[in-house]
Amino acid sequence: MSSFKSTLTSTGATLHALRSLTLNGLFFPYFSAQAPNVERLEINACVELPSLEMLHSIFREFPQLRTLIIRDVEQIAFDDSDIDTARQNSLEGASDAELARLYPSTNLRALAISLRHLEMGAFLYLPKIMSNLEYVEIANPREIFVTALDVTENQNSAVYQCHGLRNLKKLRLFLANNSVWNEASFIISLPQGIDLEIDHPPLGSRITVMDILNSKKFRSITIILAEESLSSVFLVCKAFSQCVLAVKPTLGCPTTLILPANETVEPRAIDVLGAYLTVKGSRESVLANGLIDHGLIDDFEEDDYGYDDQREDQWDYDSYLEYDGLYLDHWHDGSESD
Repeated sequence: MSSFKSTLTSTGATLHALRSLTLNGLFFPYFSAQAPNVERLEINACVELPSLEMLHSIFREFPQLRTLIIRDVEQIAFDDSDIDTARQNSLEGASDAELARLYPSTNLRALAISLRHLEMGAFLYLPKIMSNLEYVEIANPREIFVTALDVTENQNSAVYQCHGLRNLKKLRLFLANNSVWNEASFIISLPQGIDLEIDHPPLGSRITVMDILNSKKFRSITIILAEESLSSVFLVCKAFSQCVLAVKPTLGCPTTLILPANETVEPRAIDVLGAYLTVKGSRESVLANGLIDHGLIDDFEEDDYGYDDQREDQWDYDSYLEYDGLYLDHWHDGSESD
């Protein structure tokens, strides 16, 4: 690291041909080479939310930047500084001219960020300094250390900020924490008239996913279902089919289901969803990959998702289907009783 740093700083290197750059989050402040034509920047292993100072540095050093990927933002401890960060990022009282001078993000079109804690996602600056964003991707691997109070108050803050992005065309979500999807206002926080892509919705998202399918506010919807081996965590084909048969959503826009290899959705569910539905196989999942890779197996080890979690999900799902008049004694085994 020191050798690389001295090479780029002492010689005043100018990397005119460089278009894509990936840096470790701790090393980013020390990168001082001139790379004026970088269009894609990845910053890995960040220990805190990107501050306005950091964003100012990014936009100053990389004026041609079109894609910004900030991966694995994980703060070590929760404290009052989280509140201070959110307050500093509010940009209250800043004029449009001042924002344009400090954060000239006119070229930025795509932002992808991976957050370990969604309640840290107070991106109150997004609509103001990244107004030209056309694509936003938010990933949130399952996190068991978030308290119930934190989740209730702030769980959707990262998603809410996308509502003010007037040029947004596509929003991709990998939100693997079940509790995030339980918020009744979740669907309201999603921007209107966009292409919405949901990658591996968790088991606890099933009711909200049905509400999304029922909504008329999106231009298109894509849902990537998980393979059966992850049935205790994610929404799989069988559970999705049973939800559709229970709720009978009416699709309001072109909707695509991308299925794992050798798995299918029940034909009766496909009939319910109707002509707006397109079903694609696992080959399409490669094309549907986002900018952020997420290790599904690593993020959902036995320690993170134990027997009690599975029992809770099972109870919630059985109760939901019973309430809607479709009680399944052993839905995970495929045996039904009316």
